[in-house]
Amino acid sequence: MKSVVRIMVVLLFAAMLSGCYLALPNDQNVEMSTYSLQVFTIISSTTHDFQWYMDNELLSGETGNTFKYFPTSQGDHILVASFKDWVFPTYHTWYVHVH
Repeated sequence: MKSVVRIMVVLLFAAMLSGCYLALPNDQNVEMSTYSLQVFTIISSTTHDFQWYMDNELLSGETGNTFKYFPTSQGDHILVASFKDWVFPTYHTWYVHVH
């Protein structure tokens, strides 16, 4: 029984170090229409220092774990959330197609 507990503790610690977070929407490929709202979110109790980028451009003032996107024109975009997961720099990318 002790070995099972040790294995579980090791797995939990490894999961914590590997960057456990939830990105919403789950799918990295996001389809949306113009003039519709899409909320992008990073969820984790260990993440902090958020910064958001659209097409490699810093989205000034967007420093929370949520970004609300309301496109007014069609196109393909790359949205990146940059954050620290524990102390490690981490990135999550969505590919957004607006039609």
